[in-house]
Amino acid sequence: MAEAGERADRWRAPNGLALVAGLALAGLHFGLRPLSDNSFLTHLATGRLILERGSVPTTDPYSFTAAGERWVVQSWLPALLYGVIDRIAGGAGLLALHAALLVVLALLVGILTARLDSILPRVLVGSLALVIGGAFWSERPLLFGLVCFGLTLVVTDRNADPRWLVPVFAVWVASHGSFPLGFVLLLVLVAGAALDHSPVDHLRRCARWAAGGAVLGSLYPLGPKVLVFPLSLLAGGEVLEGVSEWQAPSFDSLPQRAWLLQLLLAVVLLVRRPSYRAAVPLVAFGGASLLALRNVPVASLALLPGMAIGAEGLGSISSRARSAVATLGLGAALLGAVASIATAAVRPAFSLVTYPVEVLASVRAELGPDVRIVAQDTVGNYRIAVLGEDAKVFYDDRFDMYSTDLAADHRALGRGDERWQEVLDRHRAEVVVWRRDRPLSTFLRLSPTWRVVAADRFWLAAARR
Repeated sequence: MAEAGERADRWRAPNGLALVAGLALAGLHFGLRPLSDNSFLTHLATGRLILERGSVPTTDPYSFTAAGERWVVQSWLPALLYGVIDRIAGGAGLLALHAALLVVLALLVGILTARLDSILPRVLVGSLALVIGGAFWSERPLLFGLVCFGLTLVVTDRNADPRWLVPVFAVWVASHGSFPLGFVLLLVLVAGAALDHSPVDHLRRCARWAAGGAVLGSLYPLGPKVLVFPLSLLAGGEVLEGVSEWQAPSFDSLPQRAWLLQLLLAVVLLVRRPSYRAAVPLVAFGGASLLALRNVPVASLALLPGMAIGAEGLGSISSRARSAVATLGLGAALLGAVASIATAAVRPAFSLVTYPVEVLASVRAELGPDVRIVAQDTVGNYRIAVLGEDAKVFYDDRFDMYSTDLAADHRALGRGDERWQEVLDRHRAEVVVWRRDRPLSTFLRLSPTWRVVAADRFWLAAARR
């Protein structure tokens, strides 16, 4: 009987393994959605340009409004990787890279909640993080920053060798301007540990090795200026006005409400098991998330170790216990992974339905390739991906690239400001491509100076008469 029980137990998977497999499946599913992010399109074009030139561009190659102006390609490493993968494997390879990054982030969620022995609170905390991630983990270099942030959390939470932070921060500095948040994390963890009267030696070593990694990452090709780039971006606050990801959350969507729920749950768990180790990151990163949406995915990860501390002792079903349900869950996760990959393999890697593809093609056919087009920032990103250096766009989402005056002009057109005609005249616009549901499109249709030359359900193109 005992031998039969042992044989049966071998076919039972640990509950924790099934949970991690479920998280990885969710990451894979989210990661295999067609690529469509407008910022990613410009980074992809820049990767192609780096391969063509053999160097990272230092001046703007894409616009007619800032041509030749200094440009710091903060995310040169992801852009280069996009360009290499695109050349070797095309869109399928880029989609695979995105899926791999989301699987890594999902696994990091599993690791950061692993101190919870009970499966139910671990499922709750992990699921909240995945719901939030499904909306905020888009295919842009921020993903590299989030992976590095998650790895920093793992090193600090698990007391791992701090030397791991040298490659982590070197890659982070070369990938995304969010790397200062890694130092903020280390600072608040040191503060929390000190207030708890816990040892801080490991955290201090982490900070020193992280600083070394940041210096290493700044040596080539951009030099030390890459280290101050995030500060210069924040200093130009006017340029970020009206940018959705820099606005405070309104909690009017499921992912934002899931984040609010995670915040509230983190507070409840902190009250249950008070510690400064959980409280200081909650205040610092939770507060930052209430100021700007782009801080939400970072804060969601930052709260996980503290939430795991607060939830210890809840529930009775052990993550380490083996069960037939876990075996079925593990099998379902594997089948789900196969289904997700098979589905992704038979559909296009890119989804461009939100861009005026046909409208721009009609403009090009009727008016030629050299016509000067003024369009919204997302359209600029799309045209850069398609045309590269020949795009000559009015504006795109490289907000650090453009002057505050130009940003103000773009906002004026977006609002349908009364000076819209003056803005178009000053920039010598020959064609305007804009969303049909915005005031500017109505003005263009009614103006005797403009005529509609192409339109679809969502977009309108108007040319000067």
